[in-house]
Order: sequence, then structure tokens, then C-alpha cells
Amino acid sequence: MHWQRPRRARLRYTIVLEPEEDEVGGYAVSVPALPGCFSQGRTVDEALAHIREAIALHVGALRRDGERFPPDVTPIVAAVEVEPAEPQPVDATLFVDLDADEVPAGSLPG
Repeated sequence: MHWQRPRRARLRYTIVLEPEEDEVGGYAVSVPALPGCFSQGRTVDEALAHIREAIALHVGALRRDGERFPPDVTPIVAAVEVEPAEPQPVDATLFVDLDADEVPAGSLPG
């Protein structure tokens, strides 16, 4: 009988493929079940090849770290209609923690 290497379980994840609207073009691709796992490609086929590699590396790191593989999720894609809102003024105050010994005398107002 011939020895055969055991087959690894194959994982299946839903991906989101979006055309990039910049001057370069191409496609951005992400994996909703794996936050931080994304890639891109000039063509759909290239983007798919790149995301397969990114997923394999991502789940390989999870395996190495002893973490479980997240279950796949199915994103809900919907269109909504909105009316643009008027920009609102931002009222912001910046607080800086200074050590008084490090501030040269006379450098602060007031």
C-alpha cells in the first residue's frame, strides 16, 4: 500500500471584492470573518489569488498561536438613501500634560 499524506481540512470564507476608483484601478478584497485580512489585485483573478494567500497566512498565524479559526460570516449588503448634511463646526479643546520643570520660563502665554 502506498503512503499518502493526510489531507488538511479546507476552510471556506466569504470575501468582499470592491473595484478601486483611483487612477490605478484594480480591486480591493477583504474577509469579514477575519478582521485585518485584506489584499488587492489589478484584476479579479489576481485579487482572488492574493486574498487566498492572505487568508492562508492569517489562519496559519491563528493555528501557530493556538487560536480557533473564526466561523465564516455572511455580510449583509444594502443600499440606503441619504441627504447630505451641512458640516457642523467642531469645538475642540486640546489638553497637554506638561511637566513644569521641562517648560522654559516665559514660553507659555498668560
